[in-house]
Amino acid sequence: MTNILCLHGGGASGDVLRTQLAPVIYELAKTTDIHFHFLTGPVEAPPAPGLAEQYEGPFYRFLDKDAPHINQFTGLSASLAEHFSSPEACGRALRETGMASVNSSTVCDFLEKHLGQHQEFLYDGVLGFSEGASVAAALMLRQNSQGKEWPFQFAIFICGMPPFRWDANDVVLPNETTQRIHVPTAHILGAEDAGRQASRILYDLCEESSASLVYHKGGHTIPWDRTSTALIGETIRRVLDRVED
Repeated sequence: MTNILCLHGGGASGDVLRTQLAPVIYELAKTTDIHFHFLTGPVEAPPAPGLAEQYEGPFYRFLDKDAPHINQFTGLSASLAEHFSSPEACGRALRETGMASVNSSTVCDFLEKHLGQHQEFLYDGVLGFSEGASVAAALMLRQNSQGKEWPFQFAIFICGMPPFRWDANDVVLPNETTQRIHVPTAHILGAEDAGRQASRILYDLCEESSASLVYHKGGHTIPWDRTSTALIGETIRRVLDRVED
């Protein structure tokens, strides 16, 4: 059995992500023995746009309550996606607007504590959506910088936002560091996602030879249509195959 820790987006919850991933989980269960473990963030927050009409609260996030909300982040990227040709340019623009002034130290501590308390699960990998992808990547980079082993053997990032530094209030940009995530990763982006340039920052922070990039037809979401579900399921299977190899 493969155990995957799942981290939701800002203004959601573990239960919300469980429902969002339900078609993908069903698809994978046909051929793969995977157990998904859903963790809810520690900070109560307003719901992400559209969630209050679909799900019961309360809603949560992983980042500190004073950090800019990830929905502001993706909203700002709507214009950036049209005017900046590279992820690095997008990241610099976020800095100039103050949107990158986030420190991930607290949430990294939260995730490390959870991993220490649930060692019986022996999480093989992590799946993060939006803010969940951001904090998962931040934890992996921090542990690597401290000389520790990678906490996960693989990572699946869906509409992932870039990680924030654990030792400063800033976003991590790939052209400013040689550090890379060296485990197999899958990056599933929405072709219509306003934050797709920001998501490419996270992709560029992963080792190119072990990172795969695919696009579904939707926006900043986990789509339920059959084509997208099959695409996401097959992408996850390919990551598992790379780990086994």
